Amino acid sequence: MNKWIMTCYCLSMGLAANAQTINVRGKISDGTGKAIAGATVLVVKLASQTTSGADGSFSITKASSIFNPSAFPLDGQITLDNGALEFSVAYSAPVKIEFFDVKGNLVEKQGMDKASTGVYRLSLAGKFHTEKLIIVKATVGNQVRMFRYFPSLNASGLENSSFQNIGSGRVLLAKVAATVDTLKVSATGYLTSSVLLNGYDTTVNVTLETSGGNGTAWGGLKNPAVKTAGCGKAAGITNGKKTITSSGSQRTYIIDIPTKYNMNKAYRLFYCSHWIGSTSEAVQSQDYYFLKPLANAANDSAIFIAPQSVGSTWQENDHQLFNDILEYAKANLCIDSTRVFATGFSFGGMITYSLSTVHQKQIRAAVGIAPANYNIWLPSPIPHDPIAWMQTTGVNDNTCPWINNGSTTQGSKFIAINRGTDNGCTIPATIPKWSTGAHLCVDFDGCKPEYPTKVCTFNGDHTNVNSDPNTNNVNWIPQESWKFFTQF
Repeated sequence: MNKWIMTCYCLSMGLAANAQTINVRGKISDGTGKAIAGATVLVVKLASQTTSGADGSFSITKASSIFNPSAFPLDGQITLDNGALEFSVAYSAPVKIEFFDVKGNLVEKQGMDKASTGVYRLSLAGKFHTEKLIIVKATVGNQVRMFRYFPSLNASGLENSSFQNIGSGRVLLAKVAATVDTLKVSATGYLTSSVLLNGYDTTVNVTLETSGGNGTAWGGLKNPAVKTAGCGKAAGITNGKKTITSSGSQRTYIIDIPTKYNMNKAYRLFYCSHWIGSTSEAVQSQDYYFLKPLANAANDSAIFIAPQSVGSTWQENDHQLFNDILEYAKANLCIDSTRVFATGFSFGGMITYSLSTVHQKQIRAAVGIAPANYNIWLPSPIPHDPIAWMQTTGVNDNTCPWINNGSTTQGSKFIAINRGTDNGCTIPATIPKWSTGAHLCVDFDGCKPEYPTKVCTFNGDHTNVNSDPNTNNVNWIPQESWKFFTQF
């Protein structure tokens, strides 16, 4: 039996992946529904691109046998490295993972009858208490790979992953990413759009927003409003809690539309994410981090959205949720596409930071209230496109501290440095922090005019409510946030 297993292992190394057809297609149009011809459409990991036709349509079709693996293994690239088995499912398919001892006896198996598209990882480190050879047989659709695994040589700590477990047994298969690639669309006179792909056989219709004036992406701090497709017609959304399909799941969010909504006025939109273990209702009860009363007091009403996470935390899928909610809102309400803002507290501040690393062409400015740059999904590598950014941190915050781990650049300090660097700012050798009196806000010098960067610290812990001495308990955090947002 041992000889048979080793023979199968050797033969399987030469098996080629069964060819499957890539077919990513769709149409590119502007906010009015007009087709955009000549747009560049790129499937990033495949490095495959085309241009849209006269009717705005595009199609990228090819065989999977010419894939090149990149950050994650692509379909047909099943790998075992450092005790972690990795593969991606670009088309929904059955998955079976089996483990044999040196005598050919089945030790463990698990699988899924129909795995959804995405990237999967199975950590073996620490799961087998033996120094003898283990044979790993991975079957993904019609593809089969076999590997030799020596537990004693792989003692890394991947088994401590916080990924959601799928299946059962001592060895747990985890889906680590719901998407397999990114579609990037650009055209002259329009803002570049990036759409996450859940598979390689899909239809994606992309709406491009026109760029601001002055030849730049946003057109300066006070550029004219750029209206979305929802302008000029009755609102297609009403106030309250709504349901939307995103990444194949039913998700919810709360939307707050001005009482005297004007279908011809382009409104600011605020995307407000809740803290860990919380709800969209909690954000609503705080008047969207206390921004709504300030908007009403300034006679400058806005649209507020509070999304709901799955479970207690925000994940990579929530980037697609942001895309889906925003596109639906743009199509059904009159929104200024150059004044979409994001904010949130604690884990809400963390997803706000996460969104700011990917959606720089959709989010004009973001405010992270007590954010952190760890224990949250971040793209790898993180893009360095600029985005206007403000953050707040209490000097006594031990939950999302100023510095959590200096050697690994964990902490809100390093968010400030990264955001400031991307925005072209001069980063002080020592960023000033609160020491006495009122809160301290520091505007970095030298930033690109459209991308200011502000860092606020104060005498307090992990909170989004803080008042300065002798101010009758007035919460300065929403006031500073509102001032930051309304400069645009």
